[in-house]
Amino acid sequence: MKNVLKVFVLLIIAFFLIGLNLSCKKTTPTETPTPSASESQSQTPQADDLTNLDSSTALEEITANFNTAKQKAALWQTDATLYSSSAKITKSLQWEDVIEVYTFGSPSQPAFWWTISISVRSKNYVRAIIPKEDYLGANLVPVRTQYWKINYVEAFQIAEDNGGKEWREKQKDNNYQTTATLAHGEPKGYLYWMIEYQLTDGSDKKTIQIDANSGEVINE
Repeated sequence: MKNVLKVFVLLIIAFFLIGLNLSCKKTTPTETPTPSASESQSQTPQADDLTNLDSSTALEEITANFNTAKQKAALWQTDATLYSSSAKITKSLQWEDVIEVYTFGSPSQPAFWWTISISVRSKNYVRAIIPKEDYLGANLVPVRTQYWKINYVEAFQIAEDNGGKEWREKQKDNNYQTTATLAHGEPKGYLYWMIEYQLTDGSDKKTIQIDANSGEVINE
């Protein structure tokens, strides 16, 4: 009888331990799978230089910067309107080194431009109020954004294929910068990108004009 009782007790203990083990397995948290290297790379935009950066990759961030500019401009004047946009491109040609500049005007402040410069890399910005006679002049008209079909990355790449790259290669031992400026102008008052390559001492430059709606090169 004692032996039967011992066996019975051992069976109870065994079942209890098996149940406890199963319970532990059920409550152990499942580890979150870690993305493979290839998955991580495919999800992270590549910061290529501006000669081969996919312009659609840049579009989301450019749009976000423009929206920030509009919001800040509205704090200056509720009727603030965009008159010009530009991108300052360094000799490194790295997109993260670009400084975007948005220029707004308002009928209630007819003698001044309101500008905001935004760093692509840090997203830091600087705002300034500048007399029109000191910057861009007073003859600009508001940007008709329905004709703003290409961004400065695409405009720069078009300029590169139409003489810009050749100019840079000739000046590779000199200091220069490139500026892409969006504004209405001659001929016809259309919306254009003006891509200007210029030595820092001002001794040489090349300007390429591009229709912001069609991407057509107007002159070289």
